[in-house]
Amino acid sequence: MGNPGRTTADVKIDKSVGTFPFTNLIAISCRFDADKNYYQLASTLLKELPHNQLESSSKVKLASTSDDDDVAGIGARLVGITGLKDGELFTELVFTDGKTPVETINEFDKITSLLALEFGTNVNSDTGDSEPVGDIYCGTGTFTNGIPDAPIVVIDSDYHDTRSREGIFTIPDGKYAFIRDYFVTVKSAVGSVNNSVDFQLVLKPFGAPSTFWLKVTEFFYTNTYNYKPEAIVIIPPNFDLQLRVQKIVANHIGTATMTLELQDIRG
Repeated sequence: MGNPGRTTADVKIDKSVGTFPFTNLIAISCRFDADKNYYQLASTLLKELPHNQLESSSKVKLASTSDDDDVAGIGARLVGITGLKDGELFTELVFTDGKTPVETINEFDKITSLLALEFGTNVNSDTGDSEPVGDIYCGTGTFTNGIPDAPIVVIDSDYHDTRSREGIFTIPDGKYAFIRDYFVTVKSAVGSVNNSVDFQLVLKPFGAPSTFWLKVTEFFYTNTYNYKPEAIVIIPPNFDLQLRVQKIVANHIGTATMTLELQDIRG
């Protein structure tokens, strides 16, 4: 179809992909699944896990595994790439061009999430909601049929998602965050009643190696659970955080979401 151009946000706003504009509420989500590696293993805190940090500041590229995700196609037409540069959180808007990678205008130190924002006529037959046709990748290096040899983050069409769900975030420079709530949905692919998971939140300084991950909190959840912390947990600026979920019983699937509130550090 061709790509007539792309835009970048005129105003850099404090928001994570998947939340409402001009808000300090950040929704961080991860998926755990029986077949795909979308869950993080809670039992191995020192395990090297991806946290979407680039080796050096650089531009990234966006592409889909389907040519229907195009600025004039039936799928996703516009995607927001949210990340950090020099500690500042911002979102760049990129028009899709199918399997052809589109490069960002800005450089990033880290990508935190993707959100498909505008669509053609493609909808989920069960919900009626608009959705991408293919998997939408953000990455670097060479792209083959829309898939980069160095992927950073992805919107997975198998789950009818419109946003990425890696469960990672970095607190921007000049801000702190506190946890508003956790929400976990667990179900079993085999009809088991004991739908339980081990849920952890881990932190480390931005850019520090994986051996610096520190477990902040841990819960065991069953079925659907919404939890509001009794104590205020404050996360300082320039800290990486990650949700990790381990299935207690095989074949459990679901999502875990944490809501953060960002506030300015006042001198």
